Amino acid sequence: MRSLTREELRRAGLDYAAVLEEGAARRFLVKELPPFGGVIAALFPYYTGKEPGNLSLYARGRDYHLIVRARLERAAAALGLEEAMVFADVSPFREVALAAAGGLGQAGKNGLLVNRPLGSFFFIGELVTKEQLAPLSGGLEGACTGCGLCTAACPTAALQEENLLVGRCLSHITQSRTIDGEQRAALEKTSLIWGCDACQLCCPANQGLGVTALPEFQTGLQSSLTGEELAGLSEREFRRRFAGRAFTWRGVAPLKRNLALKEREQEEKCKAAPEEDGKEPPQ
Repeated sequence: MRSLTREELRRAGLDYAAVLEEGAARRFLVKELPPFGGVIAALFPYYTGKEPGNLSLYARGRDYHLIVRARLERAAAALGLEEAMVFADVSPFREVALAAAGGLGQAGKNGLLVNRPLGSFFFIGELVTKEQLAPLSGGLEGACTGCGLCTAACPTAALQEENLLVGRCLSHITQSRTIDGEQRAALEKTSLIWGCDACQLCCPANQGLGVTALPEFQTGLQSSLTGEELAGLSEREFRRRFAGRAFTWRGVAPLKRNLALKEREQEEKCKAAPEEDGKEPPQ
């Protein structure tokens, strides 16, 4: 059984990581995997500030799936771990529970992993090895105080008793290809057309965060999309123009719909508001 040190992990580019033995990691599997010897769970901070925009903070840079998997693959090579499997978001594990068990924080009331010093603005990835690994705690303190601010801040009451009602979650709704009337009404409550940051921005653990040190998440940031940018784009043209962005995975239709709702809402507000001279707006 191989014992990895924290310094070895850092030299491999995994500044925030934990190692779990096969038996400990297997408890969090939701999908079968070939036999494996251990799992390295790692965190990748992405916070770059709170510039106004209509895209969720996580979706403003390059697609994190690509970045996290590439970093894990480089780490596997640097550590000499052959035939390793890497996962990011689309994972056979319950990622938050796995990372928490490894000492990388705790599950917050909003269901996200929360710790100090990163808060919750990070992605989780897993490097699954054939080689047997000895456990190594991530050594990060959980930072959820149970204050309930995230629950109160959720604009659609999607957080109920530490459970997420997915159908109410604005992040889910903005990405859905089809929505019902209630979900359409929920969309009108947010300024975002992709994702939602409400339960994270209010969290005390996320106040005063420094920006990420990972260069992949610092460059090519796009905080908003406009109707003009998407107008007339076919599915193929959209995916080509915005290649390597996380907001492309559901196609252009949800984004066009969400933008149209925002534009229609703005038009209705303008019609309802009296002009500065006190006259009613022209019909």
